[in-house]
Amino acid sequence: TAFVQQAIDFDPGNLPLRMQLFDIAYQQRDAEALSEAQKGILDVVGSKEDGNYVLSEVKRRLITYKGKQEPRRGLEEAVSLLDDALELRPRWHELHILYGQLLLTLGRDIELALEHFDDALDYGPPNPRAVALQVKLLSDSGLKKQALERAELLPEEYRTELLGTSEADLLMAKGDVEGAF
Repeated sequence: TAFVQQAIDFDPGNLPLRMQLFDIAYQQRDAEALSEAQKGILDVVGSKEDGNYVLSEVKRRLITYKGKQEPRRGLEEAVSLLDDALELRPRWHELHILYGQLLLTLGRDIELALEHFDDALDYGPPNPRAVALQVKLLSDSGLKKQALERAELLPEEYRTELLGTSEADLLMAKGDVEGAF
């Protein structure tokens, strides 16, 4: 974090560094650091309608909701933020991943969440955690063949870690009893 902050001090208008600082705070689930990093993003992009800001805002709301600091209403509003951002940048895979995660957190349309995860794969590189989530959803929905296809997108050395018991269930469904154990 200190290295990224030093780089930002040297180049305050560097958006990728600002986003990286935000992502570090996101991974640490640090609400205060998220807000500070988000202010820096806004300083660079200049508008709360900018996709980068929207991405950070929805992530911040998800983290603070899970930490019981954000009301459900804030997540409901985040759906509209993502709708607007996707109108401007319909092929931004990260927005699609976030939309799918948001829908699942809200307990909404699983099929729509899966569509957003598919769109993310169409428009960008596979995000291992998002793919693992998609695999589990597909498997739980009885769509084992699709789940197996998505599982193949995950690096083999991390598949078990990311999928847990879902991998064994899929291998059993495929008839690979030995692989499942």
